[in-house]
Amino acid sequence: MSFGRAIGAALAIVCCLTGCDSTPPTPAEKKRQEQFNVDADAAVTAQGFVKQYLQYPHDASFPWTPATVTRNDEGNIYSVFSTVAAKNTFGAELTHEWGVVMLRTEDQQWELLSCAIGDETVYRSAKLDELLAERREAAAEQAQLEQIGAANPPEPEPVIKVHPRPKPPPEPESETKPIAEVQPPPKPLPKPEPEWRTWTSADGQYTVEAEFVSFAMGDVKLRKKDGKTVTLKMKKLSEADQEWIRKKGRRY
Repeated sequence: MSFGRAIGAALAIVCCLTGCDSTPPTPAEKKRQEQFNVDADAAVTAQGFVKQYLQYPHDASFPWTPATVTRNDEGNIYSVFSTVAAKNTFGAELTHEWGVVMLRTEDQQWELLSCAIGDETVYRSAKLDELLAERREAAAEQAQLEQIGAANPPEPEPVIKVHPRPKPPPEPESETKPIAEVQPPPKPLPKPEPEWRTWTSADGQYTVEAEFVSFAMGDVKLRKKDGKTVTLKMKKLSEADQEWIRKKGRRY
């Protein structure tokens, strides 16, 4: 009996013993039931993939205990682990551990990514390598954002104390008045302060106080208050920051 039929029989026995409740399930119960059905379908499908790589698939038998089914956070990559008793090339029946990784497509179909029986990987698709490369790239970008936003509390604004200039001593009175008073030279204009602003990541989890330096080829360069510069993709910034850069019009 296949794993799917065994699950169906177990559910029928439970229904007979406890009685079929006509109360409609809650949304949480409905979601758990739907996930249970998907996991059961994943286990049965994985058994079918394993049979494709056995010497004698028709004589293979799978245990009654349910297979171990795990999934990623997005719910589209499933890993199934269990055992199978099957004959080898010499006709001897052996029990092997196996593991299958599958992709659940948007049309709710299963695509085999990898299959391992015993110590041998009997199948590995190029799609799996692409997914792993994308995951590594996303993890690297996430680490870069965490490096920008971690341990960067806003620094207090410096307090500038203005002391009044001392008054010059009174000049002695003179019988003759000067023709014209000598005016002091104008004060030099203060150096413009850096334009500090708070930059936010696209997901809103990280912020950093930094000055805009340049934008080129999709890369934004920022200078933090400690003088260090950071370069990251413009798409990793929030929509408000991206719009600010476009209005700034600084292209290098």
